[in-house]
Amino acid sequence: MTDKEFDRALELAIQNYGDSFFDLPDGAETLHIFSEEFELKMQKLIAKERKFYFPLIKTRRRKILTAAVITAIIAATMVMSIGALREPVIGFFTNMFSTHAEVLPFDTVGAPETIEDIYEIAYIPDGFELAKRTESLTYISEYYEKADGHIVFNQEIKSKYKENVNTEGYDMLPIEVNENNGFIIDMDGYFYIVWDNGDYIFSLETGSVVKNTLIEMAKSVQKAE
Repeated sequence: MTDKEFDRALELAIQNYGDSFFDLPDGAETLHIFSEEFELKMQKLIAKERKFYFPLIKTRRRKILTAAVITAIIAATMVMSIGALREPVIGFFTNMFSTHAEVLPFDTVGAPETIEDIYEIAYIPDGFELAKRTESLTYISEYYEKADGHIVFNQEIKSKYKENVNTEGYDMLPIEVNENNGFIIDMDGYFYIVWDNGDYIFSLETGSVVKNTLIEMAKSVQKAE
């Protein structure tokens, strides 16, 4: 989303809700504590913005406004779509819309409800270093970067995984990662790989290495010693 598009969406939101859109109680910005799940989702979106998502969110007020606008946009898109097609695709349930796909695990029975085994990437391309790691009971995210790029690696419990992926003009192609079902999307050189090993959902995304390198990284993911 460009700045111009964001400003227009925000303008429409203000028109719909009036001045009350900004009426936060005194001290709300400092007293309100965002949930861990909200913060993790925002971190994932911020990581993706370098290629095809909205500009970097720098303040809590901007987070609140952006979340409201995005929710309204997604809701409108869902209404305008000719019904979501819910079907199993390459090991995942996929709700297909005109501009995106909502992806969920095909089967969560017996999968852990917390992170019991931590996984790590054994092969990391030269120059990339771990810059940030976020960990909770249900989700682990690692952000690797170098001067001209970044790679994001996520491990998440299956019951919490639900992702909206950009499929407008792009295809979800099947892929196997160490005999585990998954899919890959090539968004003009920005790659997103997701796979299910039976216990957890893993994902890798980047626009900084070629597809074969990212697949090699995915295949190197193993339990941490």
